[in-house]
Amino acid sequence: MASRHDWQLAVPDQLLKRLSIGSDNPKKLKAWADALPPINLGESAHQLYQFIQEFNQYQLHYKKRLPLLEIILPYVTHITASLGKHYLNRPLILPEKSRRVASLAQALHGHLANGYKLVALDGLEKIRDKDTRKMVALACTRATDLLGDALLRSHQLYFPVPNKLWLEIHQLYWLCEYHKIENVSTDNSATPRAAYLRTLLLATSRPNQLRQQELRQVYDAALEWTQFVDLTQDLNDNSIFATELNMDRAPIYASNVPTQHQGVRYLDTRPLVQHLSQQNQGLKGNAAEELSDPLLVHLRHAWSSPAERSFQRIKQDGELELCLGPRDAHFFVSGKVHFKQFVSRFRPQSISLDETNLNPYVKQQAKSISNDPWSQTLSPQATALGNSVDFSSITNSLIKSNTKDPGEHKVYKVKKENASPGGYCLNWQSETPLQLRAGELVALRDGDPDWALAIIRWVRQSNKGVQFGVEVMAPRAEACAAKTVRKQGDESDLLRAFLLPAMDAIQQPISLLLPAVGFQTGQKVDLFQQNTSTRIVLTEQISGTASFRLFMYQNETTQQEAPDTSPTTDHDQDPFDSIWLNL
Repeated sequence: MASRHDWQLAVPDQLLKRLSIGSDNPKKLKAWADALPPINLGESAHQLYQFIQEFNQYQLHYKKRLPLLEIILPYVTHITASLGKHYLNRPLILPEKSRRVASLAQALHGHLANGYKLVALDGLEKIRDKDTRKMVALACTRATDLLGDALLRSHQLYFPVPNKLWLEIHQLYWLCEYHKIENVSTDNSATPRAAYLRTLLLATSRPNQLRQQELRQVYDAALEWTQFVDLTQDLNDNSIFATELNMDRAPIYASNVPTQHQGVRYLDTRPLVQHLSQQNQGLKGNAAEELSDPLLVHLRHAWSSPAERSFQRIKQDGELELCLGPRDAHFFVSGKVHFKQFVSRFRPQSISLDETNLNPYVKQQAKSISNDPWSQTLSPQATALGNSVDFSSITNSLIKSNTKDPGEHKVYKVKKENASPGGYCLNWQSETPLQLRAGELVALRDGDPDWALAIIRWVRQSNKGVQFGVEVMAPRAEACAAKTVRKQGDESDLLRAFLLPAMDAIQQPISLLLPAVGFQTGQKVDLFQQNTSTRIVLTEQISGTASFRLFMYQNETTQQEAPDTSPTTDHDQDPFDSIWLNL
């Protein structure tokens, strides 16, 4: 039977005979944790960090260690969630203080995972005991969850996955599988198998193509979805992914595994894809309630088959011009026309500027501009502040450094890495703006007078800076404006939109790009372009992200009456010494 030394799980040595902080008595430890200052995030994080480090080096029987870890777990979970406001929804290249806060969150989860790994390894000596088997299974589940949280945070920040993290996740599952406890659950916790599959689903969801909030949604939903995933030792025609339990790397496509060996496990996600197809058709279950349809489509593609490039990429040098977000894209595509001036074209010619305050139609236009969701969404103040109440000096400095004049429209020079007819791999080497994120709409120009419309498909950080891939949606586009037609109530807002030309190569007709919120198939829309307006019906959604939706449409006069689908209701030097007081 395998001993603790047969598993590649790193844990500290237990050399301490007493604790200088906290307690090894359950009641006293609970009282100590309850007394942590709730309004002083830095002090609470500091004490938890110090306690966990000492506790992992403290000599204690595994049956006494596990209950104490269970007491401290919710406090660590709360603190690490609170730390997120310092590094999430920030520029990709974080300031030093924000990077250290993110590292602190990683360290808290990593050290707590070490405590649970100690329980699992120490319990192997009595693994035939029924109670011990349950304790080892729970410890492995908890450790996997904590390492999974660290994995999620790495993807959210586009950081490289920490060394040995994948190896330890694999080893925890292999330990449970070897001792046949992978399906053991205690105290309403997940099983070790479910916790492991959850990390595999996150890793195979093409995480570098998703936004921070989307990654959190996928990770939260994945635990329920593990029931639709099959993990086997045998390769078959249904195997899409493979994971190697003795390797420090994420799962890969099964076709890329050179030979079968004892440590390979194969992942069949076809039943999950079928389940998501039903959810995408409106039959959403609990796990998918908060997931958008474009995200569900993305997941279905990610878990269906290996991604193949449509075009060969060619290395390129030089720079291209890039503007980020629909707001700036509309400005430059329209020929540097501000949206207020752009919509003034559609006002009655007899109305002078001095008369606008007396005209209700013109007032509506002013309201429409101020309520433009694209304009507000891309405001750094809106994206940075969120609903938080108490911001530390770190956060305040972040907000100040990223605030810009909302009326300013920027064009960036970005270095090209390689290119193809379908897009570019680009490298951002300076401070990154908030809008640089997966799924964002951009306009780019590579030596041509026309601006091409594109989407950021993936982002990752490297020693060269921030690399990101953009897919060109159309070599040129027409800036326009649109608003939904309401049967009653106030007139809807006039919003930025783009007309994309027909793509004969993929048999796609002229399409209309609209904000992600407020538009859906079957709606009637007033489209304003080149001093004219046309009433159209959105007939089919082609694609979409958290930023936009792309629709096919027909003129109302050529469209049969569509059903109204409008919604009816709206001990060495502490590496974190410099940040405790700033949290």
